[in-house]
Amino acid sequence: MKLATQVGDPVDAEAIRRDVRELWSLGRFEDIRVETAPHGGGTAVMFRVVPSPVLRLHDVRIEPASYALKVKPPEGTPLNPMRAHEIAAQARAQLESHGYVNPQVDWEFVPFAKGLADLKLTVRATDPVRVRQVNFSGNTALDESGLRHQLQALHTRRILFWKLAPSYSEGAVQADLARITSAYLAKGYFDVQIRADEPEFHAGKANLTIAIDAGAHYEVRNPIDCASLLAKRREAQHDGVLDFAVRAELQGDELKTFIDRGAAYRVRRISFSGNRHFSDTTIRRNFALDEAEPFDEYKLRKSLARLNRTSFFEPVDVKDVAISPREANGEVDVSVRLRERKRGKWAFSGPVGPPSIGGPLQLSINSRVPWLSSFAVGITVVALHPPLYGIIPVKSFIPIAVLQRPFDPGSGWLSGFAVAPQLGWSYTAITYTATQLKERLTPILEGDHGLTTELPVTMETRSGEKTMICEPPNPRFWVARHSLVLGLHLLAAIPSL
Repeated sequence: MKLATQVGDPVDAEAIRRDVRELWSLGRFEDIRVETAPHGGGTAVMFRVVPSPVLRLHDVRIEPASYALKVKPPEGTPLNPMRAHEIAAQARAQLESHGYVNPQVDWEFVPFAKGLADLKLTVRATDPVRVRQVNFSGNTALDESGLRHQLQALHTRRILFWKLAPSYSEGAVQADLARITSAYLAKGYFDVQIRADEPEFHAGKANLTIAIDAGAHYEVRNPIDCASLLAKRREAQHDGVLDFAVRAELQGDELKTFIDRGAAYRVRRISFSGNRHFSDTTIRRNFALDEAEPFDEYKLRKSLARLNRTSFFEPVDVKDVAISPREANGEVDVSVRLRERKRGKWAFSGPVGPPSIGGPLQLSINSRVPWLSSFAVGITVVALHPPLYGIIPVKSFIPIAVLQRPFDPGSGWLSGFAVAPQLGWSYTAITYTATQLKERLTPILEGDHGLTTELPVTMETRSGEKTMICEPPNPRFWVARHSLVLGLHLLAAIPSL
């Protein structure tokens, strides 16, 4: 790297601070000190560094394991104190989103083998806090049912007869405050002021009050047309535009909208890391985005969705993608970080109710084929009834060997099958048909749902700058479509019962 502090330049304390930050960001040093001393009629600036030991990550161990945190960098990731601190911060953020107030996460390296170490995360946290109630106060102007409709992170969900209270976190509160503010802006309340009062905590529950001052209502010409703006952003994405920003200004009784389209880019290179057992070719077959074509964010999200359907890797999203623009030649490099799923897994399942209705008791063990990573072999031991040992409904154990290839969108009809000679070709045909129907019809029924993101619109109002959120609409007949998707998943699960 090139330091901002150069020979012949005046000594600049701010430049030195920037250099120290850059050196820390490399993650290669345990300690960095800066010393200055007179030298040859000027000042010598010395950066004294202590290199970090060369370690690579073997595994992340979380204690206690009951917190079920999802912080699993790829095995072999370079490990140093800065990286460990970042992983601990990710764990702490997840705990806060789950309702833990002021959790503490300590880390330490535990040697595993030469050059390898486990990262041990020790969690100290009180019981999570749930939101019991959300109240609204002040000059709300809008009816309470409409305001509650805007609550997502703080919304109490119902599953049959159960109520699931949302987790309390500052992030959840701020996210819903932003949604409520957006709803007021969309209805012409440009001076709206919204804040959350200090929550009341009692016995692991939180009562929240959101204070609202709607302010005056404005009748304006040319209100914001979210459908049109989303369509224009899609056109810009198709052309390779990386930055697309929208702002609006209230001028008299007119709301003027301005669009700022950044430069267009083409994809120079797409690279992958963390795929030790899967070739680049296997991954690229599932990418809708390709090299040498315009950088299309929608295609990138579609590519990640296709990759997630393979079940080869842990779920990947845009946070696992690094985009490096090269402004000089209008190109971008795209780097995707992957985390392979464990090679083997086991499962133990039994019927809910009588075996004749809920299915048999079974134990299954599966593992990827070492030289053909997209294939898996497994053995399932099925226990048939009537009862044995007085408790387990077993008459005899039947082992069943299975060779399967999970559905891979890039392989299409050559994937999504399971061959079990003991069950005959009818089993193979049924599972193959059910899997193909589910995997091919689900993307069609879901449409753009989940692929098109919200579009923030920055509004300049008399009371300051606010943000309105344009949400992509659900596809037509979404409830029916979603019901069909659930039906397809159930259909695909039936042959395995």
